[in-house]
Amino acid sequence: MICKCEWCGKEFSVCPSRMKAEHICCSRKCAANLKKSLQKPNSVCPICGKHFYIKPCQKKDDNSNCCSRECLRKQKHYTMLGEGNHQYGLKGEKNSSWKSDEKISRYGYRQIRVLDHPFRDKQDFVLEHRLVAEKYLLNEENRIEIDGKFYLRPEYEVHHKDMNRLNNSPDNLMVLTHQQHRAIHNVSLWRELLTGRVAKKEDLINMTNFLVRRATPEAKLPTKSHEDDAGWDLYAIQDYTINPNETVMVDTGICVALPKGTFGAIYARSGLATKQGLRPANCVGVCDAGYRNNYMVALHNDSEEIRYIKKHDRIAQLIIQPFVDINYNEVETLDETDRGNGGFGSTGTN
Repeated sequence: MICKCEWCGKEFSVCPSRMKAEHICCSRKCAANLKKSLQKPNSVCPICGKHFYIKPCQKKDDNSNCCSRECLRKQKHYTMLGEGNHQYGLKGEKNSSWKSDEKISRYGYRQIRVLDHPFRDKQDFVLEHRLVAEKYLLNEENRIEIDGKFYLRPEYEVHHKDMNRLNNSPDNLMVLTHQQHRAIHNVSLWRELLTGRVAKKEDLINMTNFLVRRATPEAKLPTKSHEDDAGWDLYAIQDYTINPNETVMVDTGICVALPKGTFGAIYARSGLATKQGLRPANCVGVCDAGYRNNYMVALHNDSEEIRYIKKHDRIAQLIIQPFVDINYNEVETLDETDRGNGGFGSTGTN
């Protein structure tokens, strides 16, 4: 038998036994849509005010059912974050979710909650030592003005002189660039490892830089190819010719004042030594911190060919190293050891 769908109007064949049904549809989808259209609205959406039908078993006692997922999201946002939240507007201890306005970070620094700080984190916390620096240690170079207030620039860092991360006294803090801060921690590590004491403030400041003077205007200052390189490249001030197995004193044209507690070690450049056979004649040159004359490099030619050094060629590298300044005491005897008098070859030939 041919019938017409009451929902979509499509003609379709149907079994005669189904003709007794109250409504006849061509598919379950059409039947569901027809049933939904015939249902009378029994609820009102609290968000958009739309009248809609909901199953009695799903209806809430407070009539807070929403007509769609979009309205449900808006309702949750209102009740959780907006004025519908019973704690809305309650700050600090008045809010039951409040824990503390102070905490210790995973790295051991004290943090303070500051709701209006422009550089606060996602939880509104700011490092306490930066707040102290903003109050006592700002200057024209490291400060930035935002909405009429001065703050510490994000690219600047705060150093604890005594290495105690919780000691945020103004006298214990220094505002430094990232490079200066890293250099100070390297020096502090040297001091602690070599002498067993923490570096003083004056030592830390003086050991982060060394002074260089050009003896002649044509001299080229030391350079680094990469930021993390250990050595400073030294340059020849003029042309030189080095015969096979000959040593020539090559002038760099610079004078250097090194920090106290360090010395300059002049090493060969790996490319110059392996490819041309040119190296410092004394293997490693030692330049004391008190030396103020021109830095000279005794280049020796190990090859069988004549080598030529041109003006401003890189000839060696300068590495600044710390040392332990200790004295000796004269004694009559020394303590006994397992090695004793064993010297060259005492532990084997290879």
